Amino acid sequence: MSYGHREKHLTRLGNSFALIIDRPMLRSLGIGPKSELRVHSDGSRIIIEASRTKHDPSFAASAAFVIRRDALIQSARYLESCVGPDSMEALGAGRIYFSRFVSKIRWQTRSIGNDDLVMDRLEHVRAVHEGSATATMEDAVAAAVQAVPAA
Repeated sequence: MSYGHREKHLTRLGNSFALIIDRPMLRSLGIGPKSELRVHSDGSRIIIEASRTKHDPSFAASAAFVIRRDALIQSARYLESCVGPDSMEALGAGRIYFSRFVSKIRWQTRSIGNDDLVMDRLEHVRAVHEGSATATMEDAVAAAVQAVPAA
């Protein structure tokens, strides 16, 4: 399950740097101010794992949905002019305008139907479309459907 990608920057904290993690993501993982974390690297990534957490799967699913929803809302201005009803249908949302889909999920706090699938695919659409100057919207949608198959 994807939790949405966010661009983050390090913040100076004394003689060190800190990574600020959004509250919904912390909640979804059951991490708080006193949580013990293991931090390590594989040479190209920083991996942060909770040593012990109080994990509630239903709460985690709800928090993960909120993170994906907020990431989609942040991407809405970019995607709105590119994604039409045909693309939304191919992504699994039915023949609906992108702006109507965003309006539908804006106030939701948990997934209803296949919203998770569509939001994950829209995240891939934006990544492919932004990452390639030559990719068409149809290419981006096809890549997203292939990258995020229906369960």
